[in-house]
Amino acid sequence: MTPDRKPNASFPFAGLATALVIWFGGMAAVAYAFDPSEVIVFGPSDVAIAAIANSDGELLTTGTGFATATSDRAGFVRRLYAQGAWFVWPALTQGCFATGRFIR
Repeated sequence: MTPDRKPNASFPFAGLATALVIWFGGMAAVAYAFDPSEVIVFGPSDVAIAAIANSDGELLTTGTGFATATSDRAGFVRRLYAQGAWFVWPALTQGCFATGRFIR
C-alpha cells in the first residue's frame, strides 16, 4: 500500500519568488555597480521624478510606476537612491522601457 501524498503547493511559489528576487536584485546590483548613464527608476511617479530632478538627471519618459532618466555625471544611481528612488535598473537599449519606444 502506498501512502497518499499531496503535491507541495508552496514549491512553485517559493521557486517563483526566489527567481524574482534574484532577477530584480541582480538588475539593481548591476545598476549600482556599473553606474549606467541611462536608467529606469521604479516607484510612484512623483517620487521618481523628484529623485531624478534632485540628482542632476534629465527625465526622458515617464509612465505608471516608472520613469527613465539620464545623466552625464558619475554616481547617478547612488544619487538617485540618496534622493529617495525606490528601485533603479539600467535602461536597456531594447525592450519594454527603452528610450524612444513610446515616442513616434
